[in-house]
Amino acid sequence: MTDKKDVIPFRRDEKTDYKSVAERVLNEVTQYSTVKQICVGGITGWSVGYLFSKVGKVTALALGSSLLVLQIAQHKGYIRINWNKVEEDYKQLYKQQSQTKSTVENVLFEVQQFARQNVFLAGGFTGGFLIGLSL
Repeated sequence: MTDKKDVIPFRRDEKTDYKSVAERVLNEVTQYSTVKQICVGGITGWSVGYLFSKVGKVTALALGSSLLVLQIAQHKGYIRINWNKVEEDYKQLYKQQSQTKSTVENVLFEVQQFARQNVFLAGGFTGGFLIGLSL
């Protein structure tokens, strides 16, 4: 029988968020030896690459099928496309792109900084990711 002192429940505080948990884990992994960093990066990359390939195939199939069905439905006259509305929405998305572009650039900069500081972990992840994609 376990003592209540031995069991530590996981409690989510309002102050704790997922980013801080990820940062803690990454900071801990970067303190490991070079071999451990390559192994952790490789296993993580392989897992992400494998999931990416499987989810990517399903997504491509669903997207391609839906586009094919929409094209057939439009050709047969079941649906009509309001091109004026499409153009308005496109212009609105184009305006929003400038805001999103700076956010994407910031994320890419952070990823580049992390990869430069943790070459072995990033290299292992990249290799594992490519292997996972090939499966």
